Amino acid sequence: MSIVDLRKAIVDGLTADLGALVQSVQVHGGNFGPDEIKRYTAKMPAVFVACLGASKTEVLGGEPYAHFDWVAAVVAKDGSKAGDRSETALLIGAEVTRVVASQRWGVDGAGNSKEVVGRSIYNADLDKMGVALWMTVWRQALPLQPLTPEQLDSFNTFVDQFDLAPPDGVIDASDQVAMEQS
Repeated sequence: MSIVDLRKAIVDGLTADLGALVQSVQVHGGNFGPDEIKRYTAKMPAVFVACLGASKTEVLGGEPYAHFDWVAAVVAKDGSKAGDRSETALLIGAEVTRVVASQRWGVDGAGNSKEVVGRSIYNADLDKMGVALWMTVWRQALPLQPLTPEQLDSFNTFVDQFDLAPPDGVIDASDQVAMEQS
């Protein structure tokens, strides 16, 4: 199993466990900040899962392992069934933290989630945007497997999405371009 397989299993597991509590559980490329959150405010509450890096590597039983740092970020805005955004983020964030605790996500070779911590991330910028943010972070070991060319996507299609004026986090247009292959 690759790190991409583990990330997919985390997204699938949280989607199954959270069900109708959230609009979506999605893969995200990394850290979250106010500018990044503006892109996703249309469908809330939502959970974004990202691998932030590998904090440690070691050999266990003759096999190389990496301890990957993960985050599941809950973003909420006012108007949900639970009430205000801070309460929504708190309730869903606590549920995400519960689900993540001691989880292997059904991935062979993956260790249990460790050092699971949930935190409310409040600041004035997020408050002005009308959103609340909760982050659950954890560490999870996974054996390191050699990468093969077949595991990489061929860059066949370029897709871009546009949030046209006024910037409101809603994708107004998109474009696809078929890329020449050599």
